[in-house]
Amino acid sequence: MRRRRSHGGFHIDYSNAGSGAPRAAFYPSELTIVINLDHPLLAAVVRDRDLFQGLAFTIAAEEYAQATANELLEKKQLEDAYEALNYARTTMDKLSRAFAEVFSTLAAGAGKAAG
Repeated sequence: MRRRRSHGGFHIDYSNAGSGAPRAAFYPSELTIVINLDHPLLAAVVRDRDLFQGLAFTIAAEEYAQATANELLEKKQLEDAYEALNYARTTMDKLSRAFAEVFSTLAAGAGKAAG
């Protein structure tokens, strides 16, 4: 397993868990999201650095949103699964908007390199 980044108290690691394993897993005791590099979706784009990074971010953001929603539900800070789902959706939207500028910059850089 390779440790790569830490965001908001969470760590993002990458591992080769096999093509049949889930695309990511969250380990609450370590506050770690592990992204499976062998998952067919990531394996299909591994040669396109920008696309791979975008998908890896999306996967990590989804795991983060779900993990924090589950934690809040367990602590009774959310009432039910419906609230947890809405929390996860809102969190994903916020994260996606926060990184929109980063992805725009990557896309612009790729366009300049190609042109």
